[in-house]
Amino acid sequence: MKYLFYTLLASIFIFTSCSKEKSKKWVILDLNVISTKTGLPVESTVWVEYYYQAQTGTSATPQEHTETISLGTTVDGKLYTEVDVSETPEKLYIKVYPNDSEIYPDYPLLKPIWSQELNRTEINTITAEITPNYYRYKPYLHNTSCYNETDTLWLYANHEDNFENITPQIFTGCTDGYVDETMFRNTYMKGGETYFKLRTKKNGVVNSTTIMKTLEHEIINDFTLEY
Repeated sequence: MKYLFYTLLASIFIFTSCSKEKSKKWVILDLNVISTKTGLPVESTVWVEYYYQAQTGTSATPQEHTETISLGTTVDGKLYTEVDVSETPEKLYIKVYPNDSEIYPDYPLLKPIWSQELNRTEINTITAEITPNYYRYKPYLHNTSCYNETDTLWLYANHEDNFENITPQIFTGCTDGYVDETMFRNTYMKGGETYFKLRTKKNGVVNSTTIMKTLEHEIINDFTLEY
């Protein structure tokens, strides 16, 4: 009798410990996000998305709706989570995009989004490979013929040869060194092509020149701009 009692307790424990994994309400995710090019971790925002039909308002027929569950962001490119999905749509999708909102402040649809269908009844062990569409650069500025500390450089950057609405960075004096911070460019539409306009004033004389650089993904592009 005692043996039967302990056997029953063990069966209850095993059933309850496994029920969450087997329940179709739960999705368990073990995610690793890496760069397609370098294999290094990519810090990303992750969510689950699904679609369902429902009648809303005065509509006589069901309309398709999209439901989004935010899972947060990866840490060192990794995220392990268990999410409760109360509804029972036929398909669930995980979606991932890199955390570069400072580069895409006004164009969220330009983010490269990675997507995959999820399985409800087992752990989803997934490696998402992403190629972020951003380019980084840190130019070395060299004043080749400095007159004095009043020399001025207005440095413009854009993904096309048009600087009408671009605010320049301003440097004064006999500049010979790197800019203080790494710059970012959203050059989604034209690959790595970035145009630099150097407008200078030395001893009262104003000059202007434009230089095009082809940048590489996911590295800090290092080059010299002379003026």
